Amino acid sequence: MPMTIRERLMATLRRGAADRIPETIYRYTMELLRTGAPGGRLVIGCTEDYPASEFAKTFNTIGRAMADYEGYAWE
Repeated sequence: MPMTIRERLMATLRRGAADRIPETIYRYTMELLRTGAPGGRLVIGCTEDYPASEFAKTFNTIGRAMADYEGYAWE
């Protein structure tokens, strides 16, 4: 059975493949939106303790995915 998006995200994070993390987070967020927000309502939050150095990169990636999903520009 192929790995789920979440399993791929966690594997990428465990390997520390920093160059692939934004791409993986983007794909994971888009999959969450497609499956969890078909009516346009979904709350996305974070329960992890992100290092300050990664916070902006991670949440900008999530924001970009949300904007793309809704058809808005992300700046």
